[in-house]
Amino acid sequence: MANFAVFFIDPGDEYALNGKIQWYQVFTYQFMHGGWVHILSNMFMLFILGRDVEDRIGHLNFITLYIGVGILSGMFHMLHIGSEAALNSYLVGASGSVCGIAGIYMIMLGNVKIRVLFFLGIVAVVQVNGIIFLGFYFLTQVINTVYNDGSQIAYAAHLAGLILGALCGIASLFVLDKEETDIRYYFKGIAKSIDGDDQS
Repeated sequence: MANFAVFFIDPGDEYALNGKIQWYQVFTYQFMHGGWVHILSNMFMLFILGRDVEDRIGHLNFITLYIGVGILSGMFHMLHIGSEAALNSYLVGASGSVCGIAGIYMIMLGNVKIRVLFFLGIVAVVQVNGIIFLGFYFLTQVINTVYNDGSQIAYAAHLAGLILGALCGIASLFVLDKEETDIRYYFKGIAKSIDGDDQS
């Protein structure tokens, strides 16, 4: 709700993140967006993935992860584009924060099947494991970070968010109780299927 409220208020570039970093910008930029497509895509992904992650790690941990990863991914983006470019650019959006949620989902809920809208000549809805879908998304962000330096999309912030979220997910596996939704059970399932094929 906060994202939509700030979107309608439109507080201005002073609250976006740029090279002349003010302490409050690392928080405020996360709630600003560049248009309807930007905010709706972020909020849709947050709605789909965030509910399960929040149920798994708890409300306070979820908020801390969301804000903390948003701060760090924004700073990484500024470092990636360089100080001169950062002075002349403004970063807005919850993409880094949402990618942090996606990263932890990939680890802690990687064995959960999610529905994906698939385009390849035809339009179809397919079910794939979270680790497969988000792993593919991770790969696209790596490629775009390396080869699309001049893009207006902050791919480096996306990538940093995914990595930080995944690291938090890995750490959480050692703290929280085991669940059949996490990534370990996905690989156990693969190992069992391979053993079954070997024995047949």
